[in-house]
Amino acid sequence: MKKTLTSTFFALVGACSLSANGLDGLLQEVRAGKEVSISKEESRELLAPAFERFRAAQAMLYLDQVKASLVDPENHGGWPCRSHWLSDTDDSAKSIFEWLSAQFARDEDALYLYARICPAIVLEKDAEVDAILEQLKSKDAFLAERAIANVSDWRNYLTRTRRGR
Repeated sequence: MKKTLTSTFFALVGACSLSANGLDGLLQEVRAGKEVSISKEESRELLAPAFERFRAAQAMLYLDQVKASLVDPENHGGWPCRSHWLSDTDDSAKSIFEWLSAQFARDEDALYLYARICPAIVLEKDAEVDAILEQLKSKDAFLAERAIANVSDWRNYLTRTRRGR
């Protein structure tokens, strides 16, 4: 007997919500010999929590790259603009920007502002970059100085490397 996800889906939603647990339940059914099919929409919903965890981890790694650039600029200074996570896709830059924005809204650590600069450049949010620079001037003199010293090079690098996308 072939079972569609629709019937199984609603049974699982109540029991385990739309998360990896939903997939775990479906996997258990498949392992028990039942056939299950998943529509594209249902698959997206089931995988959304995993993608959210991935995006958060991606943003945290990017933040650590930015920290390394501040700690050791001679060896790691290029991370803010050369990170693979910014060159991967605009979607990656957007999710990093949004995660950093949410973190800043939560605790107002100026490091989150500073780290938002290159994702904002990738996303062509020039007014946002200018606003971040102004905010940094009043929140953290060290980060403001570093950002002002580097923002022109970051813009040039990101513009040059992203041309043709």
